[in-house]
Amino acid sequence: MARESEVPPAPVVAPPTARPRGGLPSLQTFEAIRNPAFRWLWFHTISYALVQGMQRFAFVWLVLDISDRDAAAGIVAFCLGVPIFVFTLPAGVVADRVDRRLLLFGSQGTAIVVVSLTAILIWTGLANLWVSYALALGIGATVAVGQPVRQAILPSLVDRKTLMNAIVLNTLGMNVTFIIGPALG
Repeated sequence: MARESEVPPAPVVAPPTARPRGGLPSLQTFEAIRNPAFRWLWFHTISYALVQGMQRFAFVWLVLDISDRDAAAGIVAFCLGVPIFVFTLPAGVVADRVDRRLLLFGSQGTAIVVVSLTAILIWTGLANLWVSYALALGIGATVAVGQPVRQAILPSLVDRKTLMNAIVLNTLGMNVTFIIGPALG
């Protein structure tokens, strides 16, 4: 007769095994850089963010030189930022529905035109506060269109396994150069 105080044997548990890497995203630091298409976009994004930081500094300096009023610097910074606040989400929707390369080239081409026009107006002495504000709005609009396109294009450049790595590298590169850009401006 079995005693009631006997303990049943412990169930057999399989030893832990390594998890399959199948569809899990990889988090190796620079894995996405191996992809030539991503590498081109990444260097372009970094250089673009660097120039954008310098532009912000240059526009503030320009209006301070024109008016010598601190409020003008705040207004031009507002003009650079308000299109980003207003147009980035709609531009992201457009980036999901229209050829992204076309949008990227269009925003970059427009930025080149606005910056060239700014240089010409400064050189000819026609730059004033209102013109500077309008040009800052133009630069802000090109950023509002270009930035979501740079993010939306990533899944078409890298495979699913390296997508998270590409997003992190792209964001990190942009944020670091946003900080460095004004210092170089």
